[in-house]
Amino acid sequence: MVAQQNVLGSNTESYFIIVDCGTNTFHINIWQKDENQKLIRIHADRIPVFIWPTLKNGKHFFSSASVQRMQRALKRFSVSCANYANNKCFIAGTAAFRAAENAAEIIHALARETGMQICVLSGEAEAFWIAKGIIEQAAPRVIDGWIMDIGGGSTEFISVEASEIKHCFSFEAGVSKIKSLFHLHEPILTSDIKQVNAHLDVCFAPLKISSNASKMLYGASGVFDTVDALCKTQFETQSDVWTKAQILQWCETVFNSTSHIRMRWDALIPMRRDTIVHSALLLNWVFLNLPIDGLKPENAALKEGLIFGLYHGTL
Repeated sequence: MVAQQNVLGSNTESYFIIVDCGTNTFHINIWQKDENQKLIRIHADRIPVFIWPTLKNGKHFFSSASVQRMQRALKRFSVSCANYANNKCFIAGTAAFRAAENAAEIIHALARETGMQICVLSGEAEAFWIAKGIIEQAAPRVIDGWIMDIGGGSTEFISVEASEIKHCFSFEAGVSKIKSLFHLHEPILTSDIKQVNAHLDVCFAPLKISSNASKMLYGASGVFDTVDALCKTQFETQSDVWTKAQILQWCETVFNSTSHIRMRWDALIPMRRDTIVHSALLLNWVFLNLPIDGLKPENAALKEGLIFGLYHGTL
């Protein structure tokens, strides 16, 4: 079983594998150690799964359909793992697995059927490794401000000063979670935005307490790749930093659009079409409520942090 190789060994392995079991997408990334002991990414694959658990009698449960999607994805990934013997592997579960009442049962069944043993990260641990990935990838450039990761089930914020992690927050306020809570009109109405903002005011209250001086917002790879691509198209520039005014203007563009209009946006990949409005709602709240000067999208996220921890034995 792949599970037997989780975080074991003394770096005599040739390959290092991270499987990120996210709420909307499962990812696998495989790195190879070169002659200089550096890791080179040699394989990457992702499969949309959309597994946010359904609500039943006040509790969340994985549906049989979502379990089947998990199983198909992990079986495919297990083949990739088998193709790279002598590996060290870590399989991470995130917000959906934290929320589902039947998560332990499903994890056990998936391990039995696929050989892939999922380790569920706490929200704080997920936030920490997201930040670690961005900080290590950016070095020697210094990260100073807030890191944000918009996921399917949760959204993470990490306060960083001079590339040192200070505070980690994880909130059950990912795009799929918000989608499950609110029925939004098409295009979205001002009343919809106010309703979601009222929810986020409560959910994100700790951020207001922790915020003071204006900072840069660093966006983790994933949703922010799409935000960046859409901004480049809208503002017709290849900037790598977006101002507060530009982000709020972009949010308005999304709010004023319909699904038919968004279908024509080449920069909007299909897997994000159903949740881009929810991403804009999150960003709109952040830029209106926190002392954020601008947005810098980064090319790293959870998997880059996990591979750092796996390779250095700190995971």
